[in-house]
Amino acid sequence: MSAAAFAVFLGAVILLIILICLRVPVAFALIGTSAIGLAVASGMGIAERALGSSAFGSTADYALAVIPLFVLMGAFAARAGLAGDLFDVIERHTKKLPGGLAIAGISASAGFAAITGSSVATVASIGKTAIEEMRSHGYDVRFAAGSVAIAGTLGIMIPPSVALVLYGIVTGTSIGQLLIAGVVPGIVSAILYALVAIILATRRPELAGGASRAARSSPTSPPVAIAPAWDNKKYWSVVKVAVLFGIVIVGVYSGVYTATEAGAIGAFAAVLLLLFTGQRDGSPRLRALGGALLESTRLTSSVFLIVVGGALLTFLMVRLGVPAAFAEWAGSLPVPGWTLVVVLLLIMVPLGMFLDSISIILVFIPVVFPVVEALGYNPIVFGILAIKLIEIGMVTPPVGMNAFVIASSVPGVRAEDAFRGVLPFLLADVAFVILIMMVPDIVLFLPNAMVS
Repeated sequence: MSAAAFAVFLGAVILLIILICLRVPVAFALIGTSAIGLAVASGMGIAERALGSSAFGSTADYALAVIPLFVLMGAFAARAGLAGDLFDVIERHTKKLPGGLAIAGISASAGFAAITGSSVATVASIGKTAIEEMRSHGYDVRFAAGSVAIAGTLGIMIPPSVALVLYGIVTGTSIGQLLIAGVVPGIVSAILYALVAIILATRRPELAGGASRAARSSPTSPPVAIAPAWDNKKYWSVVKVAVLFGIVIVGVYSGVYTATEAGAIGAFAAVLLLLFTGQRDGSPRLRALGGALLESTRLTSSVFLIVVGGALLTFLMVRLGVPAAFAEWAGSLPVPGWTLVVVLLLIMVPLGMFLDSISIILVFIPVVFPVVEALGYNPIVFGILAIKLIEIGMVTPPVGMNAFVIASSVPGVRAEDAFRGVLPFLLADVAFVILIMMVPDIVLFLPNAMVS
């Protein structure tokens, strides 16, 4: 890599950081940076041709069709009221446990993550209901916000996961195997978060409304309002979530259909649920259907714009020789291969503080994956570990996205509350990452058992 090429690359990185700090949308920051870099490095002609061809070339991939399908499935399910019902059902059975409402929020987030591929959608759908319920029972706002923020990260781990789909496309790894590989880590992560909630609520009862429960049980306390009658129909929402999750997982695992076909069948099943059950607020079904389609169109458009920007930046880096130079430099370092893999993974955390998961996968993974391949590290294990580290970045200041989603959707809750409340849960994540690196079969045993 020549000095001139390195100068252009460094200038492009600085420009990208400046644009993101100025709050330019990530997609436009990627496209603008790439276009300027290509014009400087190769001339306006190359830059114009790259801009003209990348929009089609980077998105005209059959495998990408699974993204709008998974997004549609999640949007239809959310409009059908499954998220709120899921929390209510789980809360009914966990509220007597220490930190029971936090456990309900974590479990509901894991369940809703099983029918949507987005952490943001999971936090937005579960967060308001779960946090307001916890606050009404005297839970510490930081504990409540932190438990929901960390549980929301499961949206990009538990399939269907848009992030895992893009990782598979970028690296050429089987998307079906990646989706199946995310099942066990996602479930184990949810269990660990619940255990942390129980430990915190047991050691510090005031975090989980201990003082308020004592006040409510006092003979001198005012009478508690009678809760509305329980609706047993809410249990059907659990069945519906299980059916949608089963459509994706069982079909892909058994080899009956591909991940893209699973997305299509899942989206069709979700729209049937919406049309036959409607919204919980009683609004017309067709209006709910239109709202879900509009929401899905917006989200898919933003994802595909980032895909185009990521493809342009990757083209610039390849033209400058960045991946080859990085692989050569990394291979010359006098350190064990596993140490280099750990360093590459740790870089995901600061990236996740500033960028969304899709941008990280499209920009960073193409640079480091040749090194991972050269070291002989399993691409599925690396992908799951990368997602876990990106998850940590999503709840880490200064720009942990989940914390800001909670702050914007729940009145009276600040992003700082979520950042502080999430710290104990991050210890569980770090311990689990170490465990996966030591015992990769935690990730691999389900993909290895798939029907080919």
